[in-house]
Amino acid sequence: APVDGETQSGDTTTTTSGDTSTLVPSTSDGFTGEVDTETIMVGPQEVRVPKGIKLPESALVTDAQEYHVMIGDEDPTLVTESITSSAEAAGYKLFANPVEGVYIYTGHGNAVLFEAGPQFQILTWGPESMAEELAKGPNG
Repeated sequence: APVDGETQSGDTTTTTSGDTSTLVPSTSDGFTGEVDTETIMVGPQEVRVPKGIKLPESALVTDAQEYHVMIGDEDPTLVTESITSSAEAAGYKLFANPVEGVYIYTGHGNAVLFEAGPQFQILTWGPESMAEELAKGPNG
């Protein structure tokens, strides 16, 4: 049943918090909840990111959707430093670092997965209840 601030319709639950409004699937696997995001500017482009996460203004954003941002910087160092330092500053906790270049953070009701390598950096997120599954990786 919806709690205060939520409305439920069919198989989705809409939650609102401050200036954010997200649509999170209501599923039986427990991955429901509120996702706290904000819109930032990366160069001339508006990009939605988890609350408090920052990207370098020079980042080459190749795709930005409601729950992920893809970046194509040749060298991942600047993007990695920006995301890891802003996550820490915003109060996120490092939940897992399963392999080099993969970070899973929790905080603000979010589970945030950041994966970085040469020519690709992927930032994706969902409700904090997803953290354990994200830590298992694609072959978990």
